[in-house]
Amino acid sequence: MYSITLFIIKLSILLQYMRIFAPTKSRDIIHCGIHIVIWFNFAYYLTGVFVEAFLCNPREKYWNVLLDTGHCYNRDAINIVSGIINTVSDFAILLLPQKVIWKLQMPLKRKLAVSAIFLIGLCACITSGLRLYYSVRLAHGGDFTYNIALMGFWIYAELSIGIVCSCLPVLPKFFQTVGQKLPTTAGYDGPRSEAKGAMKWKSGKFQ
Repeated sequence: MYSITLFIIKLSILLQYMRIFAPTKSRDIIHCGIHIVIWFNFAYYLTGVFVEAFLCNPREKYWNVLLDTGHCYNRDAINIVSGIINTVSDFAILLLPQKVIWKLQMPLKRKLAVSAIFLIGLCACITSGLRLYYSVRLAHGGDFTYNIALMGFWIYAELSIGIVCSCLPVLPKFFQTVGQKLPTTAGYDGPRSEAKGAMKWKSGKFQ
């Protein structure tokens, strides 16, 4: 489920990129880059699903450490490789829109603001890196229970921050809409206020 969930989060972010930065089907760099990252992640996470499903034979050995029969592939190596690919993928998604943003015809202050919104995704890169760090610590021994708990914590943090980052592009519009509605909501004083508002409404806007 981890592979499927993370792929869907990254896919939602990349499709937003496609809609914002490559609305036409022109074969420019950002369009090709988004497609490359999408299909790379699709292939990788699909492979990850099968690796997780058939990691041990019999499958019971995956969770039953007391089972003497059967065998498992090297879990530590798989965790480390997974962590490396996730981190690289996160940085690729983070950097994809930056070139396009800095080519936009807008004031420098606004460019910095838009770029900063997308750079919040750096938090996802940090969580991926920490997950990789604890995967390496887990592979090198030590307190297994402590290290795997911390690795699991950063996995959930990575998923949570990924969901937040996928919502970031729409936040400015959300706050703008809420900000426009707050004055009328704050000034509401019952049916009389509604009647006055209805009398002032004309041609789709207040006069």
